Amino acid sequence: MSAIAVPEKAPDDSSKLKTFLSILRK
Repeated sequence: MSAIAVPEKAPDDSSKLKTFLSILRK
């Protein structure tokens, strides 16, 4: 689950949520 495009410059819950939503939208 850590092999996704996650912005390391802002390791916040918001970023993770945004990434998760993006993957779901895909």
